[in-house]
Amino acid sequence: MPAGGTGYLAWINREQDQEIIVHRDFHDRVEQIARRYRPPGGAAAAGPDRILETLTALAEGSGANPDYAKALDLLEAGKPKEAEALLRPAAEKMATDAKSRNKEASEAFRRLADIAGFSDPKRAREDYARAVDLDPDNVPALLALGELDIDYGELDPGGTARCAACWC
Repeated sequence: MPAGGTGYLAWINREQDQEIIVHRDFHDRVEQIARRYRPPGGAAAAGPDRILETLTALAEGSGANPDYAKALDLLEAGKPKEAEALLRPAAEKMATDAKSRNKEASEAFRRLADIAGFSDPKRAREDYARAVDLDPDNVPALLALGELDIDYGELDPGGTARCAACWC
């Protein structure tokens, strides 16, 4: 420990300090957007943890994919339908690629459903179903689909099985 007893913090340089500030700002932005879309107690297509996880994935991927940054900006501006429309073509493209990308496409549709759920639960249900079709082992999509089936009373024979899987 350096003289003066400042401990670990004395070893953080200016670059590290800036990185901490950027990370905190990033986290604050994601939390603020997530709070905007958390329902006040009604049925939700995506629970608070999934919403936060989806927004974090968009924010983290925004450096490599400018559409993620635009979608995050649209969500921040209160435009979930526009964000969904922006991300849908990429999810559709992933779905048509080789089977080896099914898990990736399933995750893309699950995230798309999380976003669609902010404004259109029916569309969210369709996207969760697509995610499960692409990867039947996508547990978050399976659970969300089962929750929507229960919330909206749309239990078809497959939905009954999904709901049973949710409560195992």
